[in-house]
Amino acid sequence: MSKVKTSLKILSKVTIFFAITMAIMLLVLANLNGQNPQLREGAEQFLSNITAKRAVIGEMVYLGFIPDIRIEIKNVDFQTAGDPTDVPMQLGSLDFAIPLMHYILNKKTIEKLSVTKLEAKAGALLPKSITLRNMGIIDDMLSEPFVSIDGKYGEDNFNGRVNLVSQVHKQDRTVYRLPDVTPLLFETPDFTILTSLQGIKKGSHLKDLIIKDDSDREINADLQIKHIANGNKLAGTLAYEQSTFDIDIDITREEEAPLRVTGKISASDVAEQDIRVIDEILSDMSTFFMTGEDGARFFALETDIQVNIAQITCGDQNMQNIQLPVAITSEAGEAATIWARETLDQAGLTGDSPCAKNFEYYLKRVE
Repeated sequence: MSKVKTSLKILSKVTIFFAITMAIMLLVLANLNGQNPQLREGAEQFLSNITAKRAVIGEMVYLGFIPDIRIEIKNVDFQTAGDPTDVPMQLGSLDFAIPLMHYILNKKTIEKLSVTKLEAKAGALLPKSITLRNMGIIDDMLSEPFVSIDGKYGEDNFNGRVNLVSQVHKQDRTVYRLPDVTPLLFETPDFTILTSLQGIKKGSHLKDLIIKDDSDREINADLQIKHIANGNKLAGTLAYEQSTFDIDIDITREEEAPLRVTGKISASDVAEQDIRVIDEILSDMSTFFMTGEDGARFFALETDIQVNIAQITCGDQNMQNIQLPVAITSEAGEAATIWARETLDQAGLTGDSPCAKNFEYYLKRVE
């Protein structure tokens, strides 16, 4: 019994110690709210660390931790280290808030998000210049809330939408979180991506994925992206009209090495005209995401993919058992395509084959 009393006394003292420590921490944090110069320096250092640029905050409206974690800053310059006259990136404003207890309890909610006029020159953040005109939470109480994104990447405008779920916080305040299955939209003048994103073990599931071009032709897909050593595994199906492809590809990259794409793509029965549409739509996407402002691909590439098609129909002709090896090695900026003549020759899709006339189209596109 005495041991129990001793243990209870120790537990009581530990509890009191932690309560006092927490009270002191909260008092310190409360006194650091507002426009404390040390907070400005800390915020600038944090932004500098995550961008690898020297951040200089023009106006720190507010930074605090009690009762919410909240930051509101304006007119931030991100300078090249050692050269304050070179400013490759600028931020018009950032206003962000999350309840402190939600952060401590890892509830993954947010109360406020607003970003305006984030401008970065080519190479500062991404290969092309990017302007994020506005990003923020839209909640008109009439429909589901969402994060709206509006900007420009290189010469192409884009907009995006990420759906949210709202819940009432104390004092009738509203906080937001991502739903378990999150609808996403990304749109440019040339293509649109629609999907529902679901977290899975070690990755993400892109459910009901639709990729549309500016003529409203649609590729449908169901893909899983799982983390593997040095990259990701992409597995699932991709289809247009009656043609469906099974995909099992690894996309990896070691430091200072080319992007490496390996694996296999297979199909039982496809139509050449369906391949043509898929090629055109995915080409628009790859041009947007994988090339710089000069139109050249900005990374070195190595591929080793085996494409197996049980039967391919070309007009009123067909061929069986197509083996299409895709082995590419190219430096950044070099043209790279699966439609190399030697590849099509090896697969028997040129010369006197029933599909030769159809596949001349792909060679002309490349040339």
